[in-house]
Amino acid sequence: LLLFYTARRRDGTLCIGVAASASNLPTGPFADALGQPLLCRPDGAIDPHVFIDRRGDDATPHLLWKDDSNARGARTTIFLQRLRADGLGLEGAPKPLLSNDPAGWEGPLVEAPWLVLDTSSAPHYYFLFYSANAFNGPKYAVGVARATSLAGPYVKRGAPILRTSRNASASPFAGPGHCAVVGAPGAGKALLFYHAWQRDPRARARKAAAGRRLMVSGVSYGRGAGRWPAVGERGVPHVSVGGVRTWVERLWLGNRTR
Repeated sequence: LLLFYTARRRDGTLCIGVAASASNLPTGPFADALGQPLLCRPDGAIDPHVFIDRRGDDATPHLLWKDDSNARGARTTIFLQRLRADGLGLEGAPKPLLSNDPAGWEGPLVEAPWLVLDTSSAPHYYFLFYSANAFNGPKYAVGVARATSLAGPYVKRGAPILRTSRNASASPFAGPGHCAVVGAPGAGKALLFYHAWQRDPRARARKAAAGRRLMVSGVSYGRGAGRWPAVGERGVPHVSVGGVRTWVERLWLGNRTR
């Protein structure tokens, strides 16, 4: 069992490493498996996500990450590269999947990739969830792009699928982003986990002293060629994990308890 993570090299460069679980369980303990970074880039590399492509016969693992070029004021790109079967090395060349549009809602960056293959309806789509804009402000949001092949081209939906609500009393959280999707499309049980800031109820601004909260919302995918993932009922943060047990049990277990 492997854990992919980001850390700074001694020269300050952000790199991606990989650690292995001594127990082969998610509880670890984990220790670095290579003694060196798995991936370093001149501008830095962060936000690793491993996607196993089960569309073929070999269940090939791939690594997605974000090039940290916004640190020098440049556009950012999310990349994809094939992993070795054991996950401890990279193969081939990285493929750029999408970059930010500075003039739109994405602002200075895209980051936090999470890839899902949806075979529940035709055509089959790869949905690439990502976050964009500054993580510490109300413009941070989750977007999605889709493609019919793993390497793309990916077409963005346009508007974000999870964003800060204009109504602070209806959604007391701001700047949702950096999501992970759990559950298969078409099963009716997909969940989107992400973080958001508790907000000042009088404005869209975050309430910095409260810190970020772990949140969860349902995800639906629809059917047909024109489908896109939709988050929750209104595409805004609405459930905090701190009080979510009953809600998750209802969604996943049909009101049954363990």
